[in-house]
Amino acid sequence: MKSEAIDILELYATSNDASWYTFLMTCKRRGDVLKLSDVAHRLDLGMENLVAAKLNTENIVVFYLNLQKSIERSLKYIQRQREPNPLHVAPDKLASKAMITDKRRKDAELEAHIRKIRK
Repeated sequence: MKSEAIDILELYATSNDASWYTFLMTCKRRGDVLKLSDVAHRLDLGMENLVAAKLNTENIVVFYLNLQKSIERSLKYIQRQREPNPLHVAPDKLASKAMITDKRRKDAELEAHIRKIRK
């Protein structure tokens, strides 16, 4: 299935913070990574269309980056809820090192997923 681009200019003109926050919170509660990934990909397509039409003003670019950043934060939140690090409660240094290693692995997996979305 081919995704359609989101019209970022229309979104910029008609959206408000409350509706975007509601969308993000709904996805977080449901753990809907696919929906967040799809919206991120469609936003990328919309931004590509704006760049091709040379309509990407500074305000639009900042708006787009804020949307993408909020999606990435939501994806990280969902990942940490699904796969909590069991070593967060361990205070010793050995467990702390394992916790950091596990966190870096999970963050790398999430970054790979985000890069995959943007291709």
